[in-house]
Amino acid sequence: MPYAFGNKHAEALPTTELRLKAFDSFCEHLAQGYHRTSWCYDDGKYMCCYKTLMTYVKSDPTVFPIVKQSSSLAKGQKLWEKVLSDSATGENPKANTASLQMIMRNKYGWDKKEEEREVDSITPEQLQSLIDKND
Repeated sequence: MPYAFGNKHAEALPTTELRLKAFDSFCEHLAQGYHRTSWCYDDGKYMCCYKTLMTYVKSDPTVFPIVKQSSSLAKGQKLWEKVLSDSATGENPKANTASLQMIMRNKYGWDKKEEEREVDSITPEQLQSLIDKND
């Protein structure tokens, strides 16, 4: 049975403190080069996925600075670019180039025109647009 609109009893993360903790976890996940959809928060009592967290971010952008999320995305992309660069320069000759190619193509849309990309490394405006689109 669906909850009534405005019902606060079923909130995944009921406090700002928990939401900020989850947001920090989410940003760390992105900074490690992982995709936003593979993140979840679970502290044993409360849990949520990235879509729920994005709802909280959208509802109060002053509490969740989008620049933190954008910089985390940039760090994650830099991590993958470093792996790719090390493979290309021979610093990491054991890198699996087929896997790297697949990651960069799928995660960052390197095989698509810029206007067709929906990637993790985006501007704050594009990020907000994606947040709005995922509601």
